[in-house]
Amino acid sequence: MHFSTNSSEQKVDPIGALTSSTAEARQEIYAKVSLTTDISLLSDNERKVLPYLIRVAKLMDEIFWKESIPESVIVDMGSLTIGQKLFYDLNYGPWDRLVNFKPFVVGIGEKPIGTNFYPADMTKAEFEAMKATDKSSLYTVIIRDDKGQLTTIPYHKFLIIN
Repeated sequence: MHFSTNSSEQKVDPIGALTSSTAEARQEIYAKVSLTTDISLLSDNERKVLPYLIRVAKLMDEIFWKESIPESVIVDMGSLTIGQKLFYDLNYGPWDRLVNFKPFVVGIGEKPIGTNFYPADMTKAEFEAMKATDKSSLYTVIIRDDKGQLTTIPYHKFLIIN
């Protein structure tokens, strides 16, 4: 886990800042492939399962989007070129996953640490002070309640409210 700090250390970035035009060029680093298969090789039961697998894959994609970009990050998709939109989709948001999550959309800052798994402003000390036994569970998310206190919520409930 990564936590917010109040450190004034400056990190040196050898790659440099990405720009919107960089996104246009970098989309070409992804290989375009067509997924094909001969489903006649599948049994009747295996073919019956395919629609369910596709439905589950769509749900997993939706969940991954919720994990990848918090609602507080607003991107004006209308201002992006077709290439930038493709790069946005490939990276599940406005940060280049292959370049240390550098933002490539003008006006978007660094990717929030913890994205939607815990509050971006949560410190390591706050995490350690939490009494919740499930705070490190793969099945919970940490949120702030109405009073600003940290609490855990089952992942499936978090997905419903967000």
